[in-house]
Amino acid sequence: MTILYLGDVTEHEGSTSRAVTLRALGHEVFHIDPEQPLVGGRWQSAFHYRTGYWWLRRRTESWLRSRIGDRNFDVVWVNGGPTIDRRTLVWLRGRARYLVNYNNDDPTGRRDWCRWGTFREAVPGYDVLLAMRSVAVGELQALGAQRVKQVYMSYDDTVMRPQEMSSVEAGHWRSKVLFVGTWMPERGPFLAELVRLGVPLTIYGNRWHKAPEWEVLRAVVRGPALSGLDYVKAIQSADVCLGLLSKGNRDLHTIRSSEIPAVGSLLCAERTVEHTAMYRENIEAVFWADAAECAARCREMLAEPVKRRAIAEAGRRRVLELRMTHACVLQDVLAELDGGAR
Repeated sequence: MTILYLGDVTEHEGSTSRAVTLRALGHEVFHIDPEQPLVGGRWQSAFHYRTGYWWLRRRTESWLRSRIGDRNFDVVWVNGGPTIDRRTLVWLRGRARYLVNYNNDDPTGRRDWCRWGTFREAVPGYDVLLAMRSVAVGELQALGAQRVKQVYMSYDDTVMRPQEMSSVEAGHWRSKVLFVGTWMPERGPFLAELVRLGVPLTIYGNRWHKAPEWEVLRAVVRGPALSGLDYVKAIQSADVCLGLLSKGNRDLHTIRSSEIPAVGSLLCAERTVEHTAMYRENIEAVFWADAAECAARCREMLAEPVKRRAIAEAGRRRVLELRMTHACVLQDVLAELDGGAR
């Protein structure tokens, strides 16, 4: 297929790795990012975020027309698409057979409601919307979606796999209980409580200095956000990896829910209906309901290395069975389109 891929072009971002995967599957992919040249600097970005990118609608359409010209495609694949309005989709319809939207975020949730105003108006213009949250399926349908398909957040199996490391590298990345992620208001109290309960925690991520609990967490924050192989090696070198959810995004699983087992480490995550559907508790992953239970599970897993490794190995087998890689998820969606599922 020939695919016009509209999404972030930043290296190591999920958007870019999905575009690379489509090429690896044999498709001809024209990957451009309409946000990067149009959104502007920090203050402009904040303005457009709060106004739902309304003021960029016509500029986005004009920019796309200039970049695309008279080219035609089998599929337009929009990753997120906060600047793509319904009128632009009408124009893109004349350039492609199918219009697909893949959105890792929560565009019908309250936290980022303003940001996704243009997207919500455009919902009826897509042939298929891929949603990561069950609650969003009905909300997108209520907005006029032609078809909504819920999928798990996929991961890049060309990167998220056990890596060969020297003893020096393994020592550098070594940790007992690891969390890799950005500070969010609900995460600070939770992780601070783990520290108070004696969990040997290590954190990598941005914005942690903003946490009201910074004085408690300062000693366990080892560095900023990780990406690429550094991210993989940190996960692989940890005895236990925490899978925290974004409450504002109404998460019941995240991409780390698949990445951690795929790398071969032990997933220790909040007990949700999606996590328990993905993995058998105490066999393929361990779960908890609050900080106290999380601390208890961490201590148990650290004290029982044989059991810990067995669960981690079973979790890796399970994530491979679930077919949650970019290649599997994208291939299935395109196969449905090509089979006339529109």
